[in-house]
Amino acid sequence: MVGSWCLVAARPFHGALLSGGSRAARQALLAAAGACPLPCRSALQNRRMLPLMIGLVMGAFIGSFLGVIIHRLPQGMSIVRPPSHCGDCGTVLRWYDNVPIFGWLALRGRCRWCGARIPLSVLTVELVTALATGLICWWVFTHPAELTAPLGIVLADWVHLPWLAPVLAALALLVAMWALIVSTFTDLEHLIIPDELSKPLQLLAPFLALLLVGSMAEASYLLIFYVQSQTLADGAVVAMWTIGGGSLLIAGVVVLVCVLLLASLPFARWVYGTRIRGPFPWREEDHRAFAKGLWWFVIALQPALLLLLLSAWWSDPVEGPDLPLFLVLGLSHALLGSLVGWCLPYAVGLFGTWAFGRNAMGYGDVKMLAWMGAFLGPMGVLFTFFLAAIYGSLIGIPMRLCGGGREIPFGPYLVAGAITAFLFHGWLQDMLFAGFA
Repeated sequence: MVGSWCLVAARPFHGALLSGGSRAARQALLAAAGACPLPCRSALQNRRMLPLMIGLVMGAFIGSFLGVIIHRLPQGMSIVRPPSHCGDCGTVLRWYDNVPIFGWLALRGRCRWCGARIPLSVLTVELVTALATGLICWWVFTHPAELTAPLGIVLADWVHLPWLAPVLAALALLVAMWALIVSTFTDLEHLIIPDELSKPLQLLAPFLALLLVGSMAEASYLLIFYVQSQTLADGAVVAMWTIGGGSLLIAGVVVLVCVLLLASLPFARWVYGTRIRGPFPWREEDHRAFAKGLWWFVIALQPALLLLLLSAWWSDPVEGPDLPLFLVLGLSHALLGSLVGWCLPYAVGLFGTWAFGRNAMGYGDVKMLAWMGAFLGPMGVLFTFFLAAIYGSLIGIPMRLCGGGREIPFGPYLVAGAITAFLFHGWLQDMLFAGFA
């Protein structure tokens, strides 16, 4: 119940979750959650290539559909109709010309009927999606303890389907990766990251992130909210869980930041309305879209915030491992990550525009990093933004000099930074904070 206390010593697996990312700690976490390490793992080790091959084939077809989204969504076209056709002569493609990867290669990048060039980006998206999907499937199903979240393990144990936990982890990671692929290529081709993609994910990402361990292994900052030291009668000092108080504190932080963001709208309107100089000043519809985007983000956080409070009320940590406590920790991590993911680029864009008199940050980047933050956590967002700035300097500046001043979107660098931060968050944290240990 809210406000209930419990000795950390009685719940050692939570300490493993928060204090380290070693394999031994995760195995202890799996065992304490009521499920031994996934029984399907030993069988999968004998067929290590099967998840990779299935993922490659599935990813190629998914990539073909993502290519349609990348081409049509920014132009306001339907992604369902008309069927795939040549952009020049309008001829509908035959089924064998529409086979992912091989269709483009067989046609040598030209329409069978009019000879018009088929963009190389069509092949690139299919190849990248196939490779990414194959690698994710291989990683999750051959190393389930590294990615499978406690929530997925508990759900799999409830329904007695051991394979469900890695399936859920793979699904969450694949949805995020496919969204990043679409965001990257639409930003490169159209200099836009569609709201139709970012806004639903701002709502769904905190829940999808619950299915992944991700950076939760390095989420020791949650101890500030949920663990408190107390001195016993014999003078011994023990750490106690404060689930109710911690969740209320997290909720208070989320609400306070949301209020401050909404209160910043008049200042943002003044900055973008008066400080931007040049041929593309902000119009009234730009200001309205800006305000609607912020209001949507604030509203999108509320379901996860409500579930956090309900889980804290439901949780009874004295009884042992339970689903609500996993929800409390995971949702806290995701909510704080989303807030930092929005606030960091939002502040950089706002004050950068005020200082330099030009738009310093694309609003699509702000919306995208907000949902990415649910998967990365607050520290992962900081790593992502820092790495994106480095990648942008090392790659973007030379490209701009060689490209005759063409505008280079920041979104692809954010995606590269996010992937780097997700894969190497433990190493980055250890390297940067080794001197504080």
